[in-house]
Amino acid sequence: MSNRAVKDILGGAVTVVAGALAILLVGFLSWAGIHLPLNVRFPVPSPDSHYLAYFDRVPSDQSQGERSDELVIATREGERVAEFPLSPGPLVWSGADHLVAVNPQHHFATLLPNLRGQFLILATLPIGRGTDNGGFNPATMEAFSSQGDGTLTIIKEISPTSFEVEQTVQTKSRAKTCALDTKKNQIVLITTEPSATPPQKAATAAPAGAAETAAGTRPAEAGKRGGRDSGGPS
Repeated sequence: MSNRAVKDILGGAVTVVAGALAILLVGFLSWAGIHLPLNVRFPVPSPDSHYLAYFDRVPSDQSQGERSDELVIATREGERVAEFPLSPGPLVWSGADHLVAVNPQHHFATLLPNLRGQFLILATLPIGRGTDNGGFNPATMEAFSSQGDGTLTIIKEISPTSFEVEQTVQTKSRAKTCALDTKKNQIVLITTEPSATPPQKAATAAPAGAAETAAGTRPAEAGKRGGRDSGGPS
C-alpha cells in the first residue's frame, strides 16, 4: 500500500471521528438544555480557587416554558452557596474573593462581596455602554471595565462593604476589550480604527506645450485649406 493511500485512509478516519464528536456535542448540549453562549457557561474561578461563578438558566414559568438567567456561586466541589437573578455578563473576582458581575445590557456592575463565606448584593454602580470584559488589579485594589462607547470605568474597593466608581477614563470608540499588564501596572485596551480615505487621483493633464501647439496649428491649417478651396494664391 502506497503512502498516499495510507494518508487518505487516515484523513478519512479523522474526518469521521471529528464529525461524530461534533454530533455528540450537539446532542449533549440539547439534552442538557444549554442555550447560553459557552463563554458565559464556563465557570470563572476565584483567585484562590475556593469558588466558581457562572450563569445558568432556570425555568421562570412552568406553564409557558419561559426561562430566566441567574448567577451561581459554588464551591469547587460543586456545592451552591449563592444564587442571584442576574443577566449574563463578564465576571471579575478580586483578590479577596469579592465578585463583580457586569451587566452589559443595562450598563451597571453588581458588587457581591464575600463576607466570611456568604455572598450578598451590596450595590450596583453605573458603567458605560457595550462592555466586553474587565479585570481586577490587586496592586491597587481596583476593578475595571472597558466599554465600546469609549470609556473605562475604574471601581475602587475601599473595604469589603464599600465600593465606589473612582474614575471614568475617556478612551477610544469600540475599545471594549482590555487586559492588565501586571509588569507595568497598566490597563491595555484593544480597538480598531478605520483607515484614512485614500486621496483621489488627479486627472492627467496634457503637457502645456502640446496644448499650445494644437491651439496654434489647427487654425493655420484650416486657413490654408480654405485659401486653396477659395482659389487664393498657392
